[in-house]
Amino acid sequence: MNPDVRQSHHSSVIYQKLLEKLTYLATQLGEMFQDFAFENRFNLHPRRISELGWEQANHFLEFVASGNDKEVVSAGSYRMEEGLGQSTLAALGVRLRRFCRATFPVEGSELMDQGLDLVDRYMSSLMEGYNTALEARILEDQEQMRRALSGALESQRRELYIKNHAINTSINGIMLTDIDGRITYVNPAFSDMWGLEDPSVVHGKNCIDLLEIDKSHEIVNALSEKAGAGWRGELRARRANGSYFEVEVSLSIIKDVGRYRIGVMVSFVDITERKRLEADFREAKKTEAIGTLASGIAHDFNNLLTTIQGHTSLMLLSMDRAHPFYERLRSIEKQVESGSRLTTQLLGYARKGRYEVKPVDLNRLVEDLAETFNRTRKELSIHLELDKHLLAIEADAGQIEQVLLNLYINAADAMPGGGNLFIGTKNLSYDQVKGKLSNPKKSNYVMINIADTGSGMTKETMERVFDPFFTTKEMGRGTGLGLAVVYGIVKGHGGYIKVESEVGKGTTFEIYLPASDRVFAQPPRAPEQTIKGNETILCVDDERAVLSIASELLQALGYQVLSANSGREAVEIYGANRDQISLVILDMIMPEMGGGETYDALRNISSKVKVLLSTGYSIEGKATDIMNRGCNGFIQKPFKLTALSKKVREILDESTM
Repeated sequence: MNPDVRQSHHSSVIYQKLLEKLTYLATQLGEMFQDFAFENRFNLHPRRISELGWEQANHFLEFVASGNDKEVVSAGSYRMEEGLGQSTLAALGVRLRRFCRATFPVEGSELMDQGLDLVDRYMSSLMEGYNTALEARILEDQEQMRRALSGALESQRRELYIKNHAINTSINGIMLTDIDGRITYVNPAFSDMWGLEDPSVVHGKNCIDLLEIDKSHEIVNALSEKAGAGWRGELRARRANGSYFEVEVSLSIIKDVGRYRIGVMVSFVDITERKRLEADFREAKKTEAIGTLASGIAHDFNNLLTTIQGHTSLMLLSMDRAHPFYERLRSIEKQVESGSRLTTQLLGYARKGRYEVKPVDLNRLVEDLAETFNRTRKELSIHLELDKHLLAIEADAGQIEQVLLNLYINAADAMPGGGNLFIGTKNLSYDQVKGKLSNPKKSNYVMINIADTGSGMTKETMERVFDPFFTTKEMGRGTGLGLAVVYGIVKGHGGYIKVESEVGKGTTFEIYLPASDRVFAQPPRAPEQTIKGNETILCVDDERAVLSIASELLQALGYQVLSANSGREAVEIYGANRDQISLVILDMIMPEMGGGETYDALRNISSKVKVLLSTGYSIEGKATDIMNRGCNGFIQKPFKLTALSKKVREILDESTM
C-alpha cells in the first residue's frame, strides 16, 4: 500500500478513535486547566475553564483531521495572549500524550506512533506560536520599561535642572556642606555676598572657620541638640575683604533615603539694608515724638517771650537813654533774644524752623561764616575747597547758617589744641548720590563736606550724636542740642546728613541738600527803625497777655486797634467794621476756630482783606498753606517793635490787587 494512503488511513482511524473519546479528553483537559488556573496570569472563571477543556480537545481533534500547522501556531499565540502559563502548556502536552497512549494501548503499533507524532507536531506548532507571541510580549514589555525608565530619567533630569537653576539663580546665598561642615558647593549669590572671585577656593574648607560668622558655635550646638531640626536666626558675617554685614540664616540638615544625615544646606539673606531702614524708622519715630514736644514747648515759650519783649519795647520807647533802668531793659531784651535763639533751635530740631525760604548762595554763607568763625578761633586752620559753579539751594539762610555754625563749633571743640578744618562744596547728580543715601528723592544735590582732625568719636557716641540733649561735654559747656538742631534743619530742608568718625583721626559730616535752578540774589540789609502809621488794625490772639501787649505796641506806633480773643470773635468784628479795618494780625494756633479757618472766613467777607500771620511756630506746615492761599505776610514770635512796625507798614503800603 502507498505510504501516503496508509498515513491518511491511519489518521482517519486516529480521528475516529479520538472522536469516540472526545468527552473524556475534554474532561481531562478541563481538570488540568483547573489544576493550573492559579499559575496563569489571571484566574479564569470556572465556566471558562470548563469551556477551555472542550475548546482545547476540539482544537486538537481538528488538527488531527486537517493537519494545519499554521492554524495551531496562531492558536499558540492566542493562548499566550489569553494568559496561559508555560507550565500549563507543558502539562497540556503531557496530557495529550497520555491520552494517546490510553487510546492506542498497543505499544509500538503504527497507530500509537502516529498518534504520538501528531501530538508532538501539534505541541511543537502550539509552542512555536506561544513562544513567538511571548518574545513579542517580552520585547514590548522591555520597550515599555525602557520608555518608562527613560521618562523617569528625563523627569528626574528636568527636576535636577530646575532645582539647580533655582539654586544658581536664587538671590539668596546658598551653601552646601558635608556632615562635618566642609563646604561642597556655593551658589553665585553667595559668592557675590561674600565677595569671592573664585568660589572653588572655599570648597573643602570648614564653613565656620572660613566665614567667621558670629554665633557660629551657637549654630553647631543647635544642630546637635535638636538632632537636625535646623536653625534660623540673624547673624553678623564677614566678607572676604574683612567688612561685616548682617545676614538672616536658615539652616537645615540634608538626609538620604535612609533618613541618615549626609550634609547641611544653609541659606543666607543679606539684611544689612533692611536693618538700616528699621533703625532709620525707629530713629524717625523717636525724632518725630521729641520734635512734636519740642515744637509745642517752643510755641508756648515764644508767646511768653513776646509778652516780655513787648513790655520791654514799650518801656524803652518812652525812656531816655540816661535813665538808670535803660541798660537793664536792654539787658532784658538781649535775654529775650537769647531765649528766642533757643526756641529757634528747638523748632529747628522739630523741622519747623524754616522761616524765609528763597534761593541761597551756599558758597557765600560758607565763606562768610568761616571767616567770622576763624577770627574767634585763631588756633584753627580752615581750608576751603568750594565749587565755583555751585548751584543754589532753596533754604532759609539763617537756618543754614545755624547748621554751619553748629558744625564749626563741634569741630573746634574736638580740637582744643588747634587743628585743621576742611570745608568743601560740590554739585552732585541723582545718580551720584543714590548709592550713598537711603532712598533719595530724584533731584540734583549740593553737598557740604566738613571734616576735622580732632579727637573723633566712638561707635557708641556716633549712634547717639543726633539725639537731643546728648552731649559728651562737661556740665555747662553744651546743651546737647547743637547736632540735633543740625539734623532737624537738614531734614526740614528735604536733605540728608551722614557722619563718619574714628577715635584719634577726626570726624567728617556730609550734608546733601536738593539743588535749585533758581538764581540767588543778595538783598540789601535795611537799618532798624520804627515806622509809624494811623490805620485801624484788628489784632487776633487767644493768649490774652500776647493780645494785650500786641495791641499796646500797635497803639504806640500810632495805629487804632481792635482786638479779638478768638477766631469767631475776629470774624464778627471784621464783618461789622470791614470798611475801617486796614489790616488783620492773625494768630495761627487758636482753639475751636484756628488761623486757617479764620483766614478763609475773613476772605469770604472781603477778598481784599490784608492779613499778617503771627505764630510761635515757623512758616512751615499750616502757615505755609495759609500763605499759599493769599495771606499777605508772616511774622515770627517773639518780635521787636521795629520788626513789627516794618512788616505792618510793608503790607499796608502794598497796592490793592
